[in-house]
Amino acid sequence: MIEQAGGPLPIRFFTIIVKVSAVDSRFPGGRETFVGTYHPASFNGALYCLRSMGPESVDWHLTRLEAAGVNLGADAALADMMHGPDVECPGIIFVCEGEWPNARWTVDVDPATSVM
Repeated sequence: MIEQAGGPLPIRFFTIIVKVSAVDSRFPGGRETFVGTYHPASFNGALYCLRSMGPESVDWHLTRLEAAGVNLGADAALADMMHGPDVECPGIIFVCEGEWPNARWTVDVDPATSVM
């Protein structure tokens, strides 16, 4: 079941953040197929968050997303819950509350940009 929010989404474990606009414009089958294939953990209307427990799962997701035309760094970002963003993307912002090791990272649409 997808956690739906109207604002920032939590980063948990390894998280791939995908712009809904990229899914709409490039992913074969659109949102319905994307959700059925990747089972996103959360969604805020503009972003989907795919969570993975380890690097192998991240690689599996990224390989398939890139084959479908969704590119890391242009259409998607990557973050981990301990250190925040690993790969950033225009139009996506990360916010950290607190300090390591108790930091909590969230992700949202960058209100300063119209690149979505």
